[in-house]
Amino acid sequence: MNYKLIRIKKAMFFLPVFSLLYISCGQTSDTSKNKKSDLINKIQAVHNQMAKQGNISEEEQLALKSFASLVGADENYSSQEDMKDAIPYDKVEFTPIYPGCDGLSQEESKQCFTESFNSLIASEFNPDIPNNLGIEKPQRVEVFFMVNKDGTLSHHKVREPNVVILAEIVRVLKLMPKLKPGVQNGEKVNVMCSVIVHYGD
Repeated sequence: MNYKLIRIKKAMFFLPVFSLLYISCGQTSDTSKNKKSDLINKIQAVHNQMAKQGNISEEEQLALKSFASLVGADENYSSQEDMKDAIPYDKVEFTPIYPGCDGLSQEESKQCFTESFNSLIASEFNPDIPNNLGIEKPQRVEVFFMVNKDGTLSHHKVREPNVVILAEIVRVLKLMPKLKPGVQNGEKVNVMCSVIVHYGD
């Protein structure tokens, strides 16, 4: 199975498939509180269903891991202020550099980033997952993440409705090494990246 990254393009930010609510740091309206309560109620309902059901299937386990991966193991996840200041990948003066891509021109560095990320997906993404799910037609997934000023990655988001595939993509994203951060006007900056990954072909 051939997995490939098509391109890094203009970054956009999307809410995760679980309909988690994006609430800015300063937002304190009653509506926000009600939405938060709705989310807590849904989480409680899942907890109750698991207690009633007993053992859960492998697919259900992967779905829960996917949910946890969106809010866990990401120290910068709640730093919405940092995300507001992030510059889209195609707008930043000097883009983040993948390890091993140093000393290249800007265009060569972008190409190296693409090839390196593609290699990571190809080597780490488990092809048995789409096969076991009966996914036969080629699929494309839009993936977003922020490269922070210190070169770490955060705010992973995947536009994928199947929670099992989503969980696998997020798992692979979190294997990405620390990058050399993007630079704007001589200063290190947060950079929002968007990539498109194909699977199932």
